[in-house]
Amino acid sequence: ALLPHPAPVPSGLLAGDAPNRPASDVPNSPASVSCRAVIAVCTAKRPGMLRHCLQSIAAQVVSPQVEVDIVVVDNEGEPNNLAFVQEFSARCRFPVHYVHEPRRGISQARNTALETIRALGADWIAFTDDDCWVSPGWLANLLDAAGRHRPDVVYGRREFLFPMPLPW
Repeated sequence: ALLPHPAPVPSGLLAGDAPNRPASDVPNSPASVSCRAVIAVCTAKRPGMLRHCLQSIAAQVVSPQVEVDIVVVDNEGEPNNLAFVQEFSARCRFPVHYVHEPRRGISQARNTALETIRALGADWIAFTDDDCWVSPGWLANLLDAAGRHRPDVVYGRREFLFPMPLPW
């Protein structure tokens, strides 16, 4: 299994089954032929932030050996982000999968993301939040760390950008 127990996962997490595979199958190792990574974003009532988040994901720089898919889980009562995600998908070089999860809550949304990701046959799962922007090398760096160290989970650094003046 990619994740032994679907639980809330922090932003920047990359989880996979690489520790149980031969070194030749580890993403970004010299003998590796192909790897499928899926980036999941759960969103609720933050369309502007989702737009920025997806734009940063679309700018990922990855090896041609890495197949990337994006899963967007819309965690609102109505599928309010469907039109935007379809528009984004038409421009994005990575396949984008939209899923509406009306049952509110991050655990519901992430479990729905995991169901979709399992159906896609991902080797690695990367979660980020709709209020995050990832750097162009974010996924490649996570995959590189996973390939070099063979962990079950890789967690990336976070930098916070707060509006000025601070709201508190």
